[in-house]
Amino acid sequence: MHDQPRYKPLARSEFFADGRAARPLPEGTVARGGLREDEALYTGKAGGAFIEQLPVPLDSALLRRGQERYGIFCTPCHGLGGYGDGMIVQRGYRKPSSFHVDRLRNEKAGYFFDVLTNGFGAMPDYASQIPVSDRWAIVAYVRALQLSAHATVADVPADYLTRHTRQWMASGRSSLAWQDDIGQGLIEELDLRRLRAVLAEDDVLVSSSRMLELLTGRYIRNANYVQMLRIKYADNPRYMDDCDLAILLAWETTARVAIDARARDVFRKLVEANDQLPADRPGVVHIGFEAIEGDVVERLRYEKIVENARQFDPRGKPLEWVYCHYFMPESPPDQAWAFDETTQWFGIRSTGPHPLGEVFLVLSETARSRRGPHWADPST
Repeated sequence: MHDQPRYKPLARSEFFADGRAARPLPEGTVARGGLREDEALYTGKAGGAFIEQLPVPLDSALLRRGQERYGIFCTPCHGLGGYGDGMIVQRGYRKPSSFHVDRLRNEKAGYFFDVLTNGFGAMPDYASQIPVSDRWAIVAYVRALQLSAHATVADVPADYLTRHTRQWMASGRSSLAWQDDIGQGLIEELDLRRLRAVLAEDDVLVSSSRMLELLTGRYIRNANYVQMLRIKYADNPRYMDDCDLAILLAWETTARVAIDARARDVFRKLVEANDQLPADRPGVVHIGFEAIEGDVVERLRYEKIVENARQFDPRGKPLEWVYCHYFMPESPPDQAWAFDETTQWFGIRSTGPHPLGEVFLVLSETARSRRGPHWADPST
């Protein structure tokens, strides 16, 4: 077998004048895949200063990717809404600044990219975990959180949606995504083929969750829709036999002030119930309410209840346990109806473990259950 001449790493060489076998790279050499001529894209800066806007096209795919990556890497500290109230913060980790303070609302896009790349304060860098494209996707989503969190319905001009619709129609594109000082949105063509394929074999209940799922490709519990349809009614006028035009407007108010108003706490009910308890024996309070305001609102309501229950003063009453029951009825596409119930309990002046073996008021013992609230992803 031929023994090919070779150098061991960093061995001495008599061939080169400097005696080194390991040769310095020629000037201008770039590792394959490592050419980074676009300073703005790879550093978030231009001429050493942070860039104002995203250096990548903003579209619905970028925002969806940013939302997904934000949910994975950012929510543990920053929370779903960017208020610095993530789960590990609630367990003692240092609280980050809210994205909604004036300082960060006025920061440039490049600043957020730089923090993701290099870290800041207690936040580590994510350069090795999050690719450049995903870092910009996260920046886009953070911007969307900031913009949408400070707009209320009263701030929206009457022609706001009309202007964007006209822009989309004039563009000739199949979709148009935007974000501005009022909010973010997406306009795209509806695909009627799924709905019409089902209607060829069966009738569909008008304005049902099944119809919305066939039109949009997904089912969102308690979503807000405004709809305009051109349909042919079936023999039963509650059902459609055909549909050749559908316009859907799905909307959600993510402004913190609006969410706060909808995420009503149960503190007043707890005070009223505590007042009714006898003073000479241990007490338990049950509070039940419909949780149909959407997952974002229910998460915030949950946090409010936890905070207030921990601080609740029963004023001399022997209140030991409080049970809160979140009732969540719905009509999913594949069922006539469904019902979720989430129960959380708190020890107020507890002298032992909570006394109820079965904690649900509505669901039976045979109902399928799991740990965690109904708005949480069971895979997490």
